[in-house]
Amino acid sequence: EVNSLFEALATVATTATQHEVPYRYLLPLTELGLDLSTLVDQNTKAPLIDTKELTRLAPGRIKRRHMIALNRVSLLLSGTCSAALAEMAGNNVTIQATNLDRYNSTAPLQRERRAIPQDSPYSGLINKRTVPMSTLMPTLTAYLATTAPPVKPNDATDGSPWESPLGRQAETGENEAPLGDWATEAENSNGTSQAGTRAPPQRQPSHCHRPNRRKRLEKWIDDETRTYNKTVKTLANGRLNFAQIIDRLKAAEPGTAQPTQAEAWMAILKDMRKTCPSLGLRAEHDDKDDMQIDSPERRWSHPELHRRLAAPGGLVEDIARLLLRYKTHKKDTKSKKTHATLAPKLITLLYNALQRMANPDEAGPAEAFANPLNCHPGVASYYSSREEDQLFGASGDIYTRPMQGLFVAHADPYPETAQKALAWAVASADNLYNGKNATATLMVIPYAKTGPMTNLLRHRTVTPLARIGPDSELCKLTQGAGTGAPSETPRDSGGHILGGCKYGPFPGMYINRHNRAVEQVADTLQNGQHGGSFMIMDAGAEATRPAHSAGTRLPEWLRPQQVEREEWKKMRPDILFIPGLTLDPQKSVTARYRETIRAKHEIYLIEVGYCGDLRHGEKQHDKASQHAKLAEALKSAGWTVHYTEHETISLGTAGTIRKDTRELLIKLGTTATEADRCCLKLHQSAVEHLNRIVVQRRIHERTATAGSG
Repeated sequence: EVNSLFEALATVATTATQHEVPYRYLLPLTELGLDLSTLVDQNTKAPLIDTKELTRLAPGRIKRRHMIALNRVSLLLSGTCSAALAEMAGNNVTIQATNLDRYNSTAPLQRERRAIPQDSPYSGLINKRTVPMSTLMPTLTAYLATTAPPVKPNDATDGSPWESPLGRQAETGENEAPLGDWATEAENSNGTSQAGTRAPPQRQPSHCHRPNRRKRLEKWIDDETRTYNKTVKTLANGRLNFAQIIDRLKAAEPGTAQPTQAEAWMAILKDMRKTCPSLGLRAEHDDKDDMQIDSPERRWSHPELHRRLAAPGGLVEDIARLLLRYKTHKKDTKSKKTHATLAPKLITLLYNALQRMANPDEAGPAEAFANPLNCHPGVASYYSSREEDQLFGASGDIYTRPMQGLFVAHADPYPETAQKALAWAVASADNLYNGKNATATLMVIPYAKTGPMTNLLRHRTVTPLARIGPDSELCKLTQGAGTGAPSETPRDSGGHILGGCKYGPFPGMYINRHNRAVEQVADTLQNGQHGGSFMIMDAGAEATRPAHSAGTRLPEWLRPQQVEREEWKKMRPDILFIPGLTLDPQKSVTARYRETIRAKHEIYLIEVGYCGDLRHGEKQHDKASQHAKLAEALKSAGWTVHYTEHETISLGTAGTIRKDTRELLIKLGTTATEADRCCLKLHQSAVEHLNRIVVQRRIHERTATAGSG
């Protein structure tokens, strides 16, 4: 299970009749993605850690709000002992709640103020119990739902406890209820509220439903950014049409890529028949003044969604917020405001690959972590990371539902957002790992050699498929020679230099290294118990083959009848060895003698190949399937053929030798001493060729650099 603060704290009391840890105090801590066990003192398991220890857990990432949140949670936990629960009915609750809501100190707390109670329901914090996300989501809904702000009493003064959400709870004896619960208040028959009760207020925009509503009105993009307010107010003031919005954006940021996005939206919104589905504009609408939308409410397909998420300034302000929400600003230090997308060919390829996995009666793949400005037009639906994007066609906030089904995902190319997206996809897949509802997500994330994402990539549900590196990692020799397009240029690496470069003399050096290894194996077999036995060795030229080899091509008398001659000439195993059979290569084999040989002797097909020192298994598998057709043809002709992964010899380009190479040589009649000597020669040969290849590589790199200069 993926542990998190929310999952572990689900064991805490969740009903309104018990004192609980308000989830809004935990929200800043969830940004860090820390496991619950890291917030509990590892020495005694009794208190929570202090703010100094928190800064050591994530150096450079801890902000003031994180330390304040940790102190508030610590005070809540330490104050929920038996004595504090008994004082809930007294006036101390109001004072305690008010002081806690206004507690803004980042200083480390004393140990007794960070103590975790041993009684229920907080004992689960020490035990670090977790629950699946599917069980947790209904629990969180009651605390994360948007709440309607109550009306301030007429006799309440500024600065009174009423201004605090916890103060309102203490005064009324009630917890804040989600939207819709205000209907339970008693009303008179004429519809007015009874004395002593609060009337349900008007619904506010979604960005107001947070603590400190007056400040949040100014921070309409996210919880940390105050930019663009002046621009938005200017755009939303008065009846501005879309052409004026475009002009204002161009004037605000000349020379940037933003006008391109704005012009795209301009073209879409100008034609009302092609607008976004969520706006619900009628297809038969043919008003002359299409650029002006004074009352879009009559055209909404989802009126409840618009009333809850739409901006106070109407559609004009919604468009302005959308364009400014996903744009790049030169002076903006918040890197998360840049949103990238995948190349159209790549996302189409990923989408088609998932489409083939879907059943005919199921919906096609969806796009995750996209937004209205970069979603792919060929994908049926997409999920954004912002709830407000539902106004422009998004199916919802991806972080409010498990990723169940088929998804093509590409989060923002920044470590924090990419890690959050990957963790959400892994948690969704892990909860459905053994379930009936399968999920498959093709995700493109930034490459990282170290860091938290590397741990997520080793999860049982994650399979890395490929890596797309920058152009700086392309082979310098192939790229400089102009042998192909950048997309066809191989990536430069140690494995590429030692076994994959097609430039200049390197293919010939790889062949010489392979031939030398085959000759060493053949010499060892001929010096063993079955020395002088029939052998075909495909290494080197016919003129330079050793005397113990009958040739470099398979003999005609060995060819099965169902194999054509031209195809037979193309079948070239490294070594074909028949122990105990001695033949004169100059004499032909009659049909009767061939039957005798077939009954008494067995054929060994031995393949030798070089690979990366950590990829011996892959090389053995490839070599064991290279001549499968030849082995089947010989078996169908009545021969006993040995051709499996045990008859393949994989050698590392840096000199590693597998132990089963020695076992194979002993099996074919060599002594243990000769087998060890052969392995030593193979190792020395690999190291010698490695040195030659690297030296040649450096020479050609200097030559290519001098020529380009």
